[in-house]
Amino acid sequence: MRLSLPNPSELAAMPIMASLPLLDAALVVVADALRADADLIEHLDRGQDDLTIMARMLCSECRRMRRLLASYRRRLLFKLRRERRELDYPF
Repeated sequence: MRLSLPNPSELAAMPIMASLPLLDAALVVVADALRADADLIEHLDRGQDDLTIMARMLCSECRRMRRLLASYRRRLLFKLRRERRELDYPF
């Protein structure tokens, strides 16, 4: 798993960015655990029961949350770049 950590200057400007890599890592760990549980349950029971379906659903929700976090991070970086450009413009 590869995490992209924000630069110190980005952290100083937007401290919220410090929590994004931690949330991303937590979602990866949870999704992997759910996927493994779903595979194990399916292997043992030889079918799709409620636990397997729920584990697969939650796993896909974790992937969706990771995409949302990546989108949120891109928007924060875009906003930060725009603000820096506006500060540099008159000079």
